[in-house]
Amino acid sequence: IELEATWKTLNDHLSISINSTLSSVKKMNKDSANDPTYGKQFRYLPKQSLNISASYTSEFISISIQHSLAQERYSDELNTHLLSDYRSTSISILHRFSLNKIHPFIKLESTNFFNIENQVIEYYPLPLREYRLTIGLELK
Repeated sequence: IELEATWKTLNDHLSISINSTLSSVKKMNKDSANDPTYGKQFRYLPKQSLNISASYTSEFISISIQHSLAQERYSDELNTHLLSDYRSTSISILHRFSLNKIHPFIKLESTNFFNIENQVIEYYPLPLREYRLTIGLELK
């Protein structure tokens, strides 16, 4: 089940979105008569995920923030070991310039902005806070 809502205001310059997914993905085929994994939730698939984002866009600037949350999930096929929820916040700022038909831009992004230690898959941690700077040209 997926639920999604978007709200726009300020002449569509400000957008706020929320998306949530509920899922139940279980093994429905037996590998043998006594298959202990039959009917169990697939590993690493959260039962619920949630994404919330907000963005402001004008002619020359865009600012956005996104927060993602995935509920606890199993790390084994027998559903005996749970991994904790993981969450991450990303932020970006983009500035466009205009020089006739050439439109240079500069973008600064940060993922895992709050530097939270997460493991999507057991023993494989996600990177901590990251920054990315992009400089580019758009030709119109």
